[in-house]
Amino acid sequence: MKRSIWRRILQPCWLTPATVFVIAFLGYPALAVPSRPASPASIIGAPFKSSRPSDSAAPSPVRVRVRLNEADSRVRIRGFDLHIYDESREARDRKKLVTVMNRQTEWEFRCQDGRIRATRLDSVQSLDLKEPVSITTPTGFLNYAGRPYREEIRIYSAGSFCEIVNHVEIEKYLEGLVNAEFSSRWNEEAIVAQVVAARTYAYYQILQARLDSAGTPREALRVISKNEAIQALRSESRSHFDLDATVWDQVYDGSIREDFRATKAVAKSRGLVLTVPGKAAVPVKAFYHSTCGGITELPENVWGRAYPGFKRSVRCPFCVSSPQYRWQSDFSISELARVFRIGAKADGRIPGWPKNGLAIVRRGALLDLQVLRRDFQGRVLEMASIWSDGKKTVGLKLSGARFRAWVGAAKIKSTAFHVAGREQGFRIVGRGFGHGVGMCQWGAKIMGDRGYATAAILKHYYPDAILRKLW
Repeated sequence: MKRSIWRRILQPCWLTPATVFVIAFLGYPALAVPSRPASPASIIGAPFKSSRPSDSAAPSPVRVRVRLNEADSRVRIRGFDLHIYDESREARDRKKLVTVMNRQTEWEFRCQDGRIRATRLDSVQSLDLKEPVSITTPTGFLNYAGRPYREEIRIYSAGSFCEIVNHVEIEKYLEGLVNAEFSSRWNEEAIVAQVVAARTYAYYQILQARLDSAGTPREALRVISKNEAIQALRSESRSHFDLDATVWDQVYDGSIREDFRATKAVAKSRGLVLTVPGKAAVPVKAFYHSTCGGITELPENVWGRAYPGFKRSVRCPFCVSSPQYRWQSDFSISELARVFRIGAKADGRIPGWPKNGLAIVRRGALLDLQVLRRDFQGRVLEMASIWSDGKKTVGLKLSGARFRAWVGAAKIKSTAFHVAGREQGFRIVGRGFGHGVGMCQWGAKIMGDRGYATAAILKHYYPDAILRKLW
């Protein structure tokens, strides 16, 4: 087939019957690593094209609640024409407007046992309110902790601390996320692929939070219908938030990192979500990470449970140029022993440890670290720490994931590692950075640099998912 014809088929477009026939006849190569940029039709349930300008300007039907801070003792919010609302149950039916400032002002909020004290910093004005309190502005931007956030901030009282949640349209949320989670300077096809993954993850978390709050079992997300999804999005949730603004979910710094390229990538993929095959309304939980180290992981090997849309791991020859592809960390014996003592004390009872396990770690001497069991991808499932209590030697088992959590992701970048002894300590040598499930961000970057289309990148890292335009 001539290159010009391939170009015509591979370009994002509304598919004609003739194009559909050609693609259906040729099929998608069943390769672990795609040999060339793939047609969007092989992964997308609806035509893939950039949103029209009018479409991009229209508000999304989905708003996300992002927790910015769960324990802020003193909250300061600044902005023009601030509107402060009482959102408590007593006022919820009419959303009581407490005050409005027709110029730039800064307010300080302090929380205590369900009540919130609001003080205007340039005057003696103060308000005593019930939680939650909502702050908005017609200008569209609020400043919290030195960063601008769009639309609305809500404050909840958590004992003597304040919980801060940003309510924002999901597409605007993604514009702020791009340069916090990856980089808008990367190849556009790779950026769009990662935006789709981030949107899908957020949408999954939104539905999960709303369904959980409605008393629906967590596993119900596997079988949710389209109407149930719409109802969940409209429901009043008992949970304050859908996801965190940290690595616990997705890093989000408000709108401070937005730029033209980020906005363009979000607009191009507007409403595109990875879904479970045969269940158009059910998004996959589109995990992603920095560097897989050559092969991706299955969620059940990391978190102990399977997720729909993840049936197999895939090989990734693309991330070999990542600066995190190979790494090593050195530890003294005393340093690792201290890590074990702190971690064991924080976690309490460790599965498989004897009743005196914590006492052994506290008083004993660390002799050795051994890897006992790996998964098919080479990541550590189980390891043992060998201790001496002065009389006998004791082996205490723990998972590779727990060991990584105790030591810290900055030093143990993944569970794909081996332990090498060295004089007076240990050297741990590994590959990859992150949990390894779903999209390898560095691999996606290199695929984009090599000319792979967004659809091909998504097909490679989420081979069991179908891409659909949901709004």
